[in-house]
Amino acid sequence: SKQIDVLKTNNKGRFVLQDNNFRWIRKAARNDPSQLKLEDFLIFPAGIVCGAMNRLGVDCTVSADATSAPMCIFTVEIARQLNNSRQQ
Repeated sequence: SKQIDVLKTNNKGRFVLQDNNFRWIRKAARNDPSQLKLEDFLIFPAGIVCGAMNRLGVDCTVSADATSAPMCIFTVEIARQLNNSRQQ
């Protein structure tokens, strides 16, 4: 298994995960980029990340960027939730 190359956070619910040689788009990035939309290759792994976070009880959205393929960046935005004690 491979670990992520860079993990950044703004400590306000945004996490940026960077993989400098993402396996799922490595071969596609070598082809003519005008024929492929690399972001289409990232829908499934972004869904896996989002689904895992949701299963852990964390409401979030995940976006992916492959403009510098084969480098890939996933951005995880955690939804803000009100403190339960303030709602009551």
